[in-house]
Amino acid sequence: MQSTSDYGTIQKMNSKSKNLAAAKARFLARRSMKLCYRCDSPLWSELPKSGLCEKHYEMLKDQINATQPAKSLALRIRVMTHYCGGPPFCQCLGCRTAYIGFLQMDHVAGDGATHTYTGKFSGKTIKYTGTALLKWIEKNNYPEGFQVLCANCNGPGGKGVKKQCPMHGQLH
Repeated sequence: MQSTSDYGTIQKMNSKSKNLAAAKARFLARRSMKLCYRCDSPLWSELPKSGLCEKHYEMLKDQINATQPAKSLALRIRVMTHYCGGPPFCQCLGCRTAYIGFLQMDHVAGDGATHTYTGKFSGKTIKYTGTALLKWIEKNNYPEGFQVLCANCNGPGGKGVKKQCPMHGQLH
């Protein structure tokens, strides 16, 4: 038999999930109507993906810009350091690129399209790219099958039919 405190806890949990469902519905409705999720004003045309109107974006801009780059850079350095076994550098034989801004994670087997997730609100299948991929790698304890390459060695068409950089083995 349940005590009255257990019943109260269950009621709170049900109420919380109803509130969450209602909040999600409001968020989706605002997004479909292209309204700011804070005040229902039209989205700022310069940056519509932010989900904010110009007033709220300007208010939160410093917080957004101050924390995100530092966190994602630290994550990028941690992940790439793990795969390089030391300071990050391009692992293409012959390449001497070590500037972190040019380095990217590469799927060794070329199966990057398999790393996907279903979006929380949209329900669409989304590829892990950029910081989301780095977070996934760290969360899954640095799985095998990844390497660090610079943008030139990893770039579109850069690997070609042979699945490697055309300059592989030559100084570049």
